Amino acid sequence: MHKITSTAGSLIEGAVSQRLTEGVVESNSRTCLLFFLGTFVVTLITLLSPHSASAAWQPSLSVGLLEHHTTVSLSANGQTTTITVKNGKLTLNGKTIDASTYTLPTTANSASTVLVNGKTYRGTIRIDLHGGSFTVVNVIPTEDYLAGVLPKEMSSSWPQEAQKAQAVAARTFALHNRGRHKDAGYDLCTSTHCQSYGGVTGEEQGSTAA
Repeated sequence: MHKITSTAGSLIEGAVSQRLTEGVVESNSRTCLLFFLGTFVVTLITLLSPHSASAAWQPSLSVGLLEHHTTVSLSANGQTTTITVKNGKLTLNGKTIDASTYTLPTTANSASTVLVNGKTYRGTIRIDLHGGSFTVVNVIPTEDYLAGVLPKEMSSSWPQEAQKAQAVAARTFALHNRGRHKDAGYDLCTSTHCQSYGGVTGEEQGSTAA
């Protein structure tokens, strides 16, 4: 009787052990499947997502270019506009406007650029009046912003994989720190306090490809 009981116990123990093993294998299989499925979806989205400035999925960033200025020259679409402050109000080519914010009309795509005191930027330019001076803000899609950041953060001669890693880090930082300078009216500055940003002048093809 003892032998029979022992045998039955061994059979039960073996069955339970096998079931537990099958459960672990099944659980691991599900985990692997979900992992590969997630990886596939992310890769597919990345491949199908357009990386131009007109892509709707890109959030825009506002970058403070100049602060506490009273005059600036903007050139876009073949026209130059000189903005100054007179009697606490903005003036455009000498004509006073009754507004505390002015956005230069431009075409919203990567091919269009704006010159700010002779330096070229993508996106649009916004002027925010603050008392007797104003702030010049570059409003730009994330990917165009990164094109002006990466060469400042890493040499374009570095391996492509290293530049891709830097692009991910720079993008993550920019999006995570949106509003870092909200008290000043923009998201990010152009210095190392945020990320060095040089606009079109700072772009390099090797870095942009990353």
